[in-house]
Amino acid sequence: MKEEFSYGSGNYETSLTAREDLLNGFRGVDSKDRWAEVDRQLLRLRNLGDDWDGDGAVGPDPLLIDSARALLASLRRSGTPIPSRIVATVNGTVSFEWYSGGAMTQLEVIDIGMAEQMVLDPTQSTNTSSLFTW
Repeated sequence: MKEEFSYGSGNYETSLTAREDLLNGFRGVDSKDRWAEVDRQLLRLRNLGDDWDGDGAVGPDPLLIDSARALLASLRRSGTPIPSRIVATVNGTVSFEWYSGGAMTQLEVIDIGMAEQMVLDPTQSTNTSSLFTW
């Protein structure tokens, strides 16, 4: 299933397959185990080296992965829902993504202890972006 929406001057298409696969794998699994699986997915990103996509992508630094794990633990403690997706980006960062009603919230770990939050919502005329540290 794909969800498509327009925002400002850009079109965004998001595959919800990864989210559906993640949620299907959680059927009958308690919340603690779900968070553990998300953490395991994050740890698997540590194995990505440079050019992991065949187009020159930068592999995430293991210290950045450790920092992303610290953020994930903090999100869990604060009651934040489990991310819909966790992905490595081509520039060596890690992105946590949540999808709801056509909107996307993204936390991209851009450096150790630093993330950029972006909210894209087709019902709003502007997106929001902010930096924060932990």
